[in-house]
Amino acid sequence: MRFAKRIVPNWLWTRLKRVHTYLSEQQRHLRFTLQLASNLSYDFLRYRRHSADSLSLSDENLRALIAMDAHRIEKGLALRAPRVAFGMWFLERLLNNLKGYQAAHGSDHWVSMARQALRAYVDFNEQRGYRPNLVYEGMAALGVQAQEDSDGTCGGTMSLLASAVRQDACRDLQSFFRSRHSIRQFGEGSVPRQVIESAVSMAMYSPSVCNRQSWRVHVYTEPQAKASVLSLQNGNRGFGDQAAHVLIVASDIASFATVGERNQCWIDGGMFSMSLIYALHSLGLGTCCLNWSVEKERDSALRTLAGIPDSQAVIMMLAVGPLPEVLTVARSARRPLNHIVVFHEETKAPSTPTGTQ
Repeated sequence: MRFAKRIVPNWLWTRLKRVHTYLSEQQRHLRFTLQLASNLSYDFLRYRRHSADSLSLSDENLRALIAMDAHRIEKGLALRAPRVAFGMWFLERLLNNLKGYQAAHGSDHWVSMARQALRAYVDFNEQRGYRPNLVYEGMAALGVQAQEDSDGTCGGTMSLLASAVRQDACRDLQSFFRSRHSIRQFGEGSVPRQVIESAVSMAMYSPSVCNRQSWRVHVYTEPQAKASVLSLQNGNRGFGDQAAHVLIVASDIASFATVGERNQCWIDGGMFSMSLIYALHSLGLGTCCLNWSVEKERDSALRTLAGIPDSQAVIMMLAVGPLPEVLTVARSARRPLNHIVVFHEETKAPSTPTGTQ
């Protein structure tokens, strides 16, 4: 290289350097594009393989479709002025899916939820002088009566008093939110299984699209298992081994059906993850979010190592453990509020194109 620089004129050497830099950038861009296309194909094929729009529906697909359509009844009944005979376009699908699912699994949670939603639908319509024969016939095919009494504990609607909601919900949460930090100094000891279950139970009240609740939580406690999954995540060096548990939050692709829902697992999974973090915080535990923004090879390796089904999209990892009595945390200063929130209060008149009146 030094010999070439000595015999090549400076003006030519400068141009050659520019060409080399340009070609290197083009090569880097091409490599990025090919890797992106390969990873997009990985996500595309997994969504196509497992979503509820597949030609052959799995049990989880059916559970998701049943929950979605039963919740459509609930949402319709929860409006200020529901329309008589609403929802005929999805009721037939719900009844057909329910019949096949009940034949295979009996009267489990999803069957009970859908039956109760259907009974609430019948009650609403009959009180307004309309008999939904489609539902009567479908319920008869399920071996139950549309008028059958229901305890109403898992389907339909319920009445609330705003005063009761405010009493339960009104808390000064400023200090609660401000006191949560990403913890990288965990205390000694373990976290009882019941405490993890309690936090997950609280997080399960997170919103999810059509109440499908696609969330899954994988818990790793044994030291070798924790070390194995953490070895595939780049952000836990120096503290991950101190955590009592490593949680992996996932979202089941089988809960989603349409092309428009291809990214919904990240939305539902993200909201659940935040609820879980705050639930663990409320129980006095420390947590640190460990992102899972990886390429397909590492994602596939984690599934094999951690026993996570191909149908589940990994949302994130979470290091969990007791708090030591004294610890140091990053300040993590927040942006100014005006960088985050935008109030669109003024309605601007549409501009008049130049040359028009």
